[in-house]
Amino acid sequence: MLRLLSAWLIAASALLFAQAPDGYRTNTGEACGVGFYYPVDYAEFPLPPTETVTRARYVRREVPEILKKAKAMVKPSFDVFVVPKPVGGTTGAAKTPIAESAPASRPEDAVASRPESRPDSRASDSRPEGDSAKSGPKTVREAMLEAGRIVGFDEFRKRRLGGWKLKPLSAPNAPLKEWMLERDDARADAAWNRIGYLALRDDGPQIVGMVATSASPMEREFVVEMRRVARSLAIRADAEALEERLESMYAGKKLRNIPFRIEVRRRLAKGWKAIDTENFIVVHHLERDILVNKIARDLEAVRPVFVETFPPVKPVDAVSIVRVCRNQAEYTQYGGPPNTGGYWHPGNEELVFYDYYQTALDSEKGTARRSTDKDALLVLYHEALHQYIYYAVGQVSPHDWFNEGCGDYFSGAIIPQYGDRVKDIGPSRWRISRIKDLHEGKAPGFIGVERLLNAKRPEYYGPEVGNFYASGWAFVWFLKESPEAKKNPQWSGLLDRYYVTLRDEYTKSVALLGPEATLEEKQKVAETAKDLALKVAIKDVRLDQLEAAWRDYIVKMKHPWPEDRKEPAKGPKKKP
Repeated sequence: MLRLLSAWLIAASALLFAQAPDGYRTNTGEACGVGFYYPVDYAEFPLPPTETVTRARYVRREVPEILKKAKAMVKPSFDVFVVPKPVGGTTGAAKTPIAESAPASRPEDAVASRPESRPDSRASDSRPEGDSAKSGPKTVREAMLEAGRIVGFDEFRKRRLGGWKLKPLSAPNAPLKEWMLERDDARADAAWNRIGYLALRDDGPQIVGMVATSASPMEREFVVEMRRVARSLAIRADAEALEERLESMYAGKKLRNIPFRIEVRRRLAKGWKAIDTENFIVVHHLERDILVNKIARDLEAVRPVFVETFPPVKPVDAVSIVRVCRNQAEYTQYGGPPNTGGYWHPGNEELVFYDYYQTALDSEKGTARRSTDKDALLVLYHEALHQYIYYAVGQVSPHDWFNEGCGDYFSGAIIPQYGDRVKDIGPSRWRISRIKDLHEGKAPGFIGVERLLNAKRPEYYGPEVGNFYASGWAFVWFLKESPEAKKNPQWSGLLDRYYVTLRDEYTKSVALLGPEATLEEKQKVAETAKDLALKVAIKDVRLDQLEAAWRDYIVKMKHPWPEDRKEPAKGPKKKP
């Protein structure tokens, strides 16, 4: 009976969207729950795993010529969203003082709030009741979900339309309410300004709508297209057919957390694919199978090395998403922080990076060395270490010198093209030139051991971030690879002492807090555990002697890629 009902709903939806207008295609809404037409020159864009309001995102593939001529390098885009109404309330649209705008925010925030590379908080799908309601979120993921929860149009306007003025296009009693969006900071004498369009409809217990942004030179065409999308919006209630297909895909497979994997696949944007491994699900928008398969193999190849080097407090059974964007532009639009090559997002449970080789092919800028798949894999190994350590310690990140230094150390993993294990660890090509310049006095900004170990996050990721990254890698490399450190147990054991103390102290402290411990409480004991771990790690270590030996070792270290020390062409440097 269920299959017959699903088939009937699919047939009904197909009839509803059978005749897409010329120049439009149909999103039947099977995955997102909302069906609609979209212009053919738009492509679906993925949403972060913790996004619960936006159901689908579409971005124009290229910047329109009319905007290029106006030097407005903006890709028009739109989001389809669904928000529940307040209990006993309405959409709130008619009662909202629509001439009043919310607090200012970046223009692109109207469509989506982008994930930070290292968020401080996260949240759950539903608020706990009783005493636990006072405790707050217990994990980073819960805090994010809680922070992203939106009820009613008024809250949606404040949270997602900051900095925009709403100008009505429709009558107050129209079934589909429409507004043009205009920036608070728009200037009449400007060559172009950001513009937007908003539409929503009362759909019983919820509000369904869309919000789109573009630039003023193409306002007429933009509004015509977006109004057609808005008029086609239709809630779909049938997800059974898709769920059945995905469940069938995993039938008989011995993989951990299959419900999580099904959810990841259910949310795949059109054109994106996924590959399962024992510990990961690789979500990608790549055309080269050779790179996709290499990523999947290498993730499992480096995991045993991580486990052996840093034994977890308990077996790491989390299944994490590895998202590989087609190029740097797509990575940035998805939420990649500026001047980064990849990031691990604990709340979204995603490791995100991009195809460096494809980016080099797409780029018109000259660089000192064209990026290759080796650069992409370097970032993969680096971020995979962050991902592993986070779970191995008990969902907490170590000091930045340890986290970034070890990430860069393992970024030098050498795995044969079709191998399934790490053959060796080599130096970091991204760090060695800078650290040699710093230690040899050819560049200013040398960072001593004491400053490196005690740097707080704002300092580490501040103006000297490149020097800190290079120093973090070189310090870890020295402790693990240099003959001088191997002859001195206090030096060679520093990393192990730090890690074991952090892991055990944090685990003990969280256990004492009890199962109802909040994220805020866990973060406090994490800081205490990190401080203790550092004290234990450097106890009885003469930092001045360690620094002198470290500096001398780096100066004498042979550079495997001397050509990289030539003056590079101008262009941004990527950091994982």
